[in-house]
Amino acid sequence: MSQPPIGIDLGTTYSAVASINDQGNVYLLPNSEGGTLTPSVVFFEAPGKLVVGQVAKDARADHPSEVIEFVKRSMGTDRRFKFQGQDFTPTEISAIILKKLKQDSEAALGGIPIQQAVVTCPAYFGAERRDATEKAAQIAGLELLALINEPTAAAMAFGMGGDRKGTALVFDLGGGTFDVTLLRFGPNNTIDVLVVDGNHELGGKDFDDAIISIAIKRFADEHAYDIYNDLEALGELRQRAEKAKHDLTARGSTTISVTADGHKTKFELTREEFSSAIGYHIEGMRLTLMNVLDEAGLKPKDIDEVLMVGGSSRVPLVYDMVAAFFDKQPNTSVHPDEAVARGAALFASQMMASTKGTVVAPQVREIVERLPSVRDIVPHSIGTTVLWEDDSTHNSVILERGSKLDTPVRKTYKTVYDGQTAVEIDVNEGEGDDLDYVQRIGGFDLILPEPRPAGSPIDVEIMLDRSGVIHVAAIDLKSGQPKSITIDYSSNLKPEQVTARTKWLRDQNVT
Repeated sequence: MSQPPIGIDLGTTYSAVASINDQGNVYLLPNSEGGTLTPSVVFFEAPGKLVVGQVAKDARADHPSEVIEFVKRSMGTDRRFKFQGQDFTPTEISAIILKKLKQDSEAALGGIPIQQAVVTCPAYFGAERRDATEKAAQIAGLELLALINEPTAAAMAFGMGGDRKGTALVFDLGGGTFDVTLLRFGPNNTIDVLVVDGNHELGGKDFDDAIISIAIKRFADEHAYDIYNDLEALGELRQRAEKAKHDLTARGSTTISVTADGHKTKFELTREEFSSAIGYHIEGMRLTLMNVLDEAGLKPKDIDEVLMVGGSSRVPLVYDMVAAFFDKQPNTSVHPDEAVARGAALFASQMMASTKGTVVAPQVREIVERLPSVRDIVPHSIGTTVLWEDDSTHNSVILERGSKLDTPVRKTYKTVYDGQTAVEIDVNEGEGDDLDYVQRIGGFDLILPEPRPAGSPIDVEIMLDRSGVIHVAAIDLKSGQPKSITIDYSSNLKPEQVTARTKWLRDQNVT
C-alpha cells in the first residue's frame, strides 16, 4: 500500500503529525499514548534506550540531567549536549524526536512505512537552522519532500485560496518561537507571501519562565533558598508553571505550590500579575506587527483577516493585544495546535500529486486541485563579501530579503588587482553592508584559468530553494567557467556524520 501524505510540525514544546485519508479528510495521527500532541522532550533513560514524549517530560523532575527539551531553539548552532558519555548536537536530538513521530505514525497507519514527509520550521529560521532541520529528518530516515514555513502551512489549513481575495496576517506563537507572516491572495488561486518577521527565541516557554521567576522569588523571600541551583525542584516547578499558564487562560487566578529543600510555599497568582510579568514580551510582539506592516507599506485596517496559530496564541493577553491592534477579532477556526501539521499534510499532498509515479487516492487528488499555489519568500538577505575602494571589506547583498524562493539572482563584480588568479567567494546571511551584522555561512574559491587584469568581470549567482538550501555559482565571464556549490554549514553535521548518525539512531530503542 502506498504511503499517504504526511505533514510534520516539529515544534519547540510539542510536535504533531497529520495525514489525509482515502476519503480526503485531514486528521492528526495519534502517538503511542493515544494523544495527537507529542512533547518534544527526550529522556536518555539508559544506554540504547531513548524515551520521547509525555513520559520523558514527566521524568524531568526526577532525572533533570538526563532530559532535554526546547532543543529547537538551538538548531543550526554549535551547542552540544552530553548524555550517556556522548556529545549530541541539536540536529541529533531533533532526529530522535522525529524517529518517535515516524514510528508512532506508522503504527497508527497500520504498519504502512513512512518514507517521505513535509516538515515545517519557523518562517524566520535562517538557512543554517533550516539545513539542521533537514539533516535531522535524514537521520530519522525521512526523505524531505519540502521544508516549509509554519505560518504558510497554517494558511493552507485555514482553507485559504480559491475565491478569497485580499490580505491576511498569520500570527504564529508556539511554545518556543514567534512568527508573523503577511500573505496576499492573488488570481488563479495563489497565495503570495509578502513579509516575514519574528523571533525564534520567543514563545510559551518564556511565559513559563516568567511564572517560574515569580515563584522562585516568593520561595526565596520565605525560605532564603535559591531554587535555580536545585535541578529537581526546578524541573517540578516548570511543570507547575505550565499548568498555571493553562489555568490562567480560562480563569482569573490559580494556586501554585513550590516544594524544595524540605520547605513548601503556596501562593495565588492572578491573571493580572501574570500579564504584568509577560508585558515586555507582548510589547515585543506588537512592535513586530508594526515592523511587518511598515515593511509592506500597510496599515492595520488594510489587513482583511488575522489568523491565530500556535498554542501560546490562546493566552488572553496575546489574543487581546492582536484584536486591539487590528480592531477585529482574529480567526481561530482551526485548532491552534493542529493548524501547522494539517497544512503540512495538505502541502505534502500537493508535492506527491505532482510527482510522476506516485499513487494518490482520487479523493486526495480532488483536494489538491482546490489547494492554492503558495509562493514563499527568502526570510534573510544573502550576499557576498566585497572590497570597497578604500580597501575596507563589506557585505554586498545579492538575494534580498523578500525575494521569491527558487529564483536565482545574479550580480556582476570585478577582480581587484592585476594578475589575479583566484576569487574568494564568501557567502553571508543578514541585512546591510556591515560585516559585523551578518553571518558568514560558507564560501569557496573560484580559480581563474589564467591571470586576469584588475576590473575583469565575475558574476555571482545565489538562489534559495524551498528546502532551505542555498545554491551559489561564481562565473568567470571571460572564459565562461563556472563553479557551483551548495553551502556546507560549519556548525552542522557533515554528510559522512549524517550517515553515521543515521545508522546509530537506527540501532537505538526509541519509545
